[in-house]
Amino acid sequence: MALAIKVDVEDGGDFASTLAAARALPSDLKRKVAREGKTLAQPLADAVERKARSQGKIASIAGASTKATIRQAAPAVVLGGGSGLASKLVFGAEFGGGVKRLTYYSRSSTGARYLITLRHTTRHFRPHKGATGYFFWPTIRAEGDLVLKPWADSLDKAIAEWSRG
Repeated sequence: MALAIKVDVEDGGDFASTLAAARALPSDLKRKVAREGKTLAQPLADAVERKARSQGKIASIAGASTKATIRQAAPAVVLGGGSGLASKLVFGAEFGGGVKRLTYYSRSSTGARYLITLRHTTRHFRPHKGATGYFFWPTIRAEGDLVLKPWADSLDKAIAEWSRG
């Protein structure tokens, strides 16, 4: 299970129209732009993996599954793909654990619900940080522009080359 989450790009300008134009390119230019995008995303994937290694053993295992790829004609960094141990640790390593949970039995024979306990779950992860994250999202937020701008420039160049004929 890969970590695939939709992200809205702030101050993206005409990013949506650029992405639509990328999808309309002929297949040979799409492949060229995809190779360039994957090459541009690799340093970001490496930065995510380095940050994960600095966060402890569980995050290091989860971060080892980081790879650069292309998704829907745009460069992407994927975390936790596959079915191994890393994919099972991704969400806890990135967002934390230890959230309090109320646990109930379903219902008794008389139809009453009973509270079993108030307990902490997933205590083997660092404290829960919500959507902030520990290594993946902070790195993407800090260094994502280093990929997005050069990729958009290479895409604009490919679109101009295609439109010239």
